Amino acid sequence: MSRRALALVALLFCATSLIAAPSLTIEPAGAVLRHIRVHLEITGSELPPDGVEGQVLIDGRPVQQVTLVNGKNEVILESASLPAGSHTIGVQAGGVMAETAVRPIPGWLSIVPPLLAIVLALLFHDVIIALSVAIFSGALIFYDWNPLTAFARSVDRFVVGSLANGDHAKIIIFSMMLGGMVGLISRSGGTQGIVHRMRGFATTARRGQVATWLMGIFIFFDDYANTLIVGSTM
Repeated sequence: MSRRALALVALLFCATSLIAAPSLTIEPAGAVLRHIRVHLEITGSELPPDGVEGQVLIDGRPVQQVTLVNGKNEVILESASLPAGSHTIGVQAGGVMAETAVRPIPGWLSIVPPLLAIVLALLFHDVIIALSVAIFSGALIFYDWNPLTAFARSVDRFVVGSLANGDHAKIIIFSMMLGGMVGLISRSGGTQGIVHRMRGFATTARRGQVATWLMGIFIFFDDYANTLIVGSTM
């Protein structure tokens, strides 16, 4: 065999070895709650079929043994009580390593977005604005108070990711269809008919509250329908 043929075979062998080399990637963890277990999503490829033993490291210090397989792996650090400041979490297995940076934050920050959504909804009577600002505030906390990154990730990761989720899409489609049904009933006079039926009974504030309570019990087939029908009627 000529030298050129040998060189070609060696080149093909090296290329095949590089293609089949194992690899690990970690979904960026970003901000994590202090003194709470850290959830990691690790994707492995070209690993042995039976999996491979590895270890998780925090700032270069081994803290936990893990078994990784091809595809997505959910790893929970049971004792990852991280102090303030930025830290590096790495996963080493099969001769390769992947790392991601984490930033512990106080636990009370986790309730800021939902509280902000509730307060803004009560103040402005607009759910879309309230939820949009709440999502942005959560992304702002998660991405180290960077407004540009928070705005971009609010759209492409949180909003788009939620819409792409099958369970979320079912709820959204069902809510839209239910809202359309309630709107059709209202335009056709059905809601007004319920109002006329209830008007003779709900003559005082207390009786109006009782009527609302009774309608909440009678319209029981769905929680969203209960809110839309009873709320618009009363």
